[in-house]
Amino acid sequence: MARVKTAVIGAGISGLTAAYTLRKSHDVTVFEAGPHSGGNAHTVDVPAPDGTRLAIDTGVVRLHENGDRELLRLCEELGASPVPVPEGVPATAIRCGGCGFSFTWPGATSPDGPAARPDVPSAKRTKFTEDFRKFGHLAREGTQTSLTVDDLVRERGFSPYFIEHVVVPLICVARAVSPPAARRFSAALAFGTSLRFGMSPGMPSSGWMRMAGGTRTYVDRLADGAAFRLSTPVDAVTRTAAGVDIRDASGTPHHFDKAVLAVPADRALRMLTHPTPAQSTALGAIPYDYNEWILHTDSRLRGADASVAYHMGSCADESADERAEITLHHNAAQEIPGPVAYLTTMTRGGARPDPRRVLDSRTHGCAVVTPGAAAAMARLPDIGDSTLAFAGAYFEPACGQGAGFVAGRNAAHRLLADRDTP
Repeated sequence: MARVKTAVIGAGISGLTAAYTLRKSHDVTVFEAGPHSGGNAHTVDVPAPDGTRLAIDTGVVRLHENGDRELLRLCEELGASPVPVPEGVPATAIRCGGCGFSFTWPGATSPDGPAARPDVPSAKRTKFTEDFRKFGHLAREGTQTSLTVDDLVRERGFSPYFIEHVVVPLICVARAVSPPAARRFSAALAFGTSLRFGMSPGMPSSGWMRMAGGTRTYVDRLADGAAFRLSTPVDAVTRTAAGVDIRDASGTPHHFDKAVLAVPADRALRMLTHPTPAQSTALGAIPYDYNEWILHTDSRLRGADASVAYHMGSCADESADERAEITLHHNAAQEIPGPVAYLTTMTRGGARPDPRRVLDSRTHGCAVVTPGAAAAMARLPDIGDSTLAFAGAYFEPACGQGAGFVAGRNAAHRLLADRDTP
């Protein structure tokens, strides 16, 4: 029986999973605009003080035993080794450069920050405490997905102070997005995902895993058996009666029997030369937030002692959202010993790392799960067929590696004329 000639566009976790699933019966060619496979799962080798090399994950650093269960199972099947992350180091620390608010999770089951700050009015402290106590209940409701984070002030009576100092930072840290994007999220879906991954105040930080040797241990194994065209952006994808025609950025045409479009929703829509109404409606309803993340060793930006530190500008400044910094501490998250602090920082108008200490810089994008995007995600399984299928972490509100893995596997099954795996 002749093997099927199949293209996979995008070498992130979804594209790699699709290629891996199809490899037994299809001749798979993977097109990737960037110079490496893995997408947000990318391991960088950097020099250590003792002359050796350290493997540092610049995008995906940890997986969770609940939200990423199926991907972790595959990692073990592939021979990649997930290692439990110790629970002793705080997962998240939030600091405000204005009022001095300080919050560390886990370890804080009550709002101890503002209560100790004389520059926060007593009425504001009291309201903050009330909001903190009802926050957990709201997270467990999972209802009213039409409310955005900013809507919580008007519709649920939360104070702007609580939204700015707890809700927005937690979403920024969990989703790797900017504060303006976090405010647009469907509140119920954002909180529901936080619960699924054990990332809600008052909950213990447990169940997190890291990959010994970095995420490339599973990226490289998933890539085995496929032909790759790295640094080859795709400009156009056309579904025809005879299959799928692809034109890359150099103008070179390629023809395949089938294809998986495994790039972010906004890019997928731009590539389609003749999108169907269903494809235009669903893909066009999912916005993205793109930010630069810089790997460096500039200890000035270290911030609080936690796996991830969020530092906001003065809350009295209306432009505070534009001066927020999120810093990932690789020493804590990946158990890297030694005196040198290896950090990845996303900054919006705040301090930037000393260029002499920059090791790597990449732009990462994440779907912004607005109420409209959430509704569109429910329609995504219907936009593909057995010739052209779609995949990406945007296929479910969690938008993580586990979601991308499932979407890639389902897309491959669609091309194999198999049922989607639930």
